[in-house]
Amino acid sequence: SARVTGGAAQRGVAAVDGDASTAWMTPFDDAVGSSLRFDDLGPLGDVLVIDQHETSSSPITAVRIDREIAGSETVSLDVAVAAPDANGRSEVPLTGAIADVSGPLTLTITAVDARVTVDRRYGDTRVLPAAIRELTGTDGVDVVRIDTGAVIESSCEPSLLDVDGQGVPMSFSTTAGELLAGRPVDAVSCDPLRLDAASHDLSAPASEAPGLQVDRVVLADPELPPPAETDSLVDVDVTRNDPRARDVEVGACPDGCWIVLGEGLNDRWEATIDGSSLGAPVQVDGGFNGWWIPPSTEPQSVSFRWTAQTPVTLGLIVSGLAALACIALACVAARSRVSPSLADRSVSPTFVAHGDRATPQHTRAAAVALVALSALLISPGWGLIALVVAVTSIAATRLQRAPARLVEWSGVGAACAVAVSVLWIVRRDRPVPNAGWTLAFDHLNGLALYAVIAVAVGASFAPDARRRRA
Repeated sequence: SARVTGGAAQRGVAAVDGDASTAWMTPFDDAVGSSLRFDDLGPLGDVLVIDQHETSSSPITAVRIDREIAGSETVSLDVAVAAPDANGRSEVPLTGAIADVSGPLTLTITAVDARVTVDRRYGDTRVLPAAIRELTGTDGVDVVRIDTGAVIESSCEPSLLDVDGQGVPMSFSTTAGELLAGRPVDAVSCDPLRLDAASHDLSAPASEAPGLQVDRVVLADPELPPPAETDSLVDVDVTRNDPRARDVEVGACPDGCWIVLGEGLNDRWEATIDGSSLGAPVQVDGGFNGWWIPPSTEPQSVSFRWTAQTPVTLGLIVSGLAALACIALACVAARSRVSPSLADRSVSPTFVAHGDRATPQHTRAAAVALVALSALLISPGWGLIALVVAVTSIAATRLQRAPARLVEWSGVGAACAVAVSVLWIVRRDRPVPNAGWTLAFDHLNGLALYAVIAVAVGASFAPDARRRRA
């Protein structure tokens, strides 16, 4: 019913080709439900042996076998699959008509011992495929062998490319062995395309050509001679290679040449020669930045700059100044809290470091809010952690030993712990800055949310909160 994407050799017939070095492999995340169907299969006997792939796959733990007998009648058997032995083989007991008669048979995977991997592009967790190297029965299973020398060809069938929604007849010729080995096949259009000077939509309808994938398309004018086979590469010497700035020395290219920056296409990359811009980058080589360098008989210096960094740097400066302003305001506010009993004395004023003492009413209200919000917005487990902080705060208040900011300070401590942990993880693991970069810190989400909740609750129910609002 399906096979792993990109694995021509992992087709279904690999499970009955008599070659233990090949295997049928299901798609990622879709092992359960994948099936093999045999249009005509003889008696299997009392035991079906499943030779499973021992590495990089999820072991099969249960299958369903459906066998058609006497016309339209179907007999089904749901059976557990024992763990593979040292040789990777699992024996499945068979009974009744499924074991004794001939006819169409379908084997469907109904459960696996899921093994997982992490997708290197987005960091998603994916279930590894299931794989069957060989299926054999007590009475044997017919081996299906592929003639790798068999010619596979297409004669002007519009199934590989569409231009403006219309199929382009193309032809190719190869062998089964070449296809199964994943080697490239050259297909050419049967008739020249007639394209006017306008935008055209070129697409590859992969669903109409199962097993074949268009990797590259070359458009050429048939009336022009092909380019001469010459070494057209120009010497390039990199003199600066920073993340946001690159400088290179390009050798002479009297006929003009393309220079390619191996970064994903983005118009915020700028290329200049002696201060003169080369214009916006053009997509080349499947997705990189390219610029055309005018003809020159002398070497030239090309500078690449990532211009998007300037607004980011300004944003960081503004954020830093705002943080310093907040710290300054906090310090000024703390120094202005002069003890009323000392206000009229002639001695130097004494500043109260922690403000007013917490009252039982404020503490109980903060405790209820902290526990409820933590349980609802994070998880019940974090509600229990918040409960410990809340009980400690209430007990300390009754003993008159808790500062008014106890709940807030627990949030500040949590925020500091998150910051230190992130710095440590980045320093230790060097996670790749791709779309899944933040997954390296997923386990810190609860602590970070608690920090926000605790600071907000502490500030809202502090003894001086009502006075501040007034």
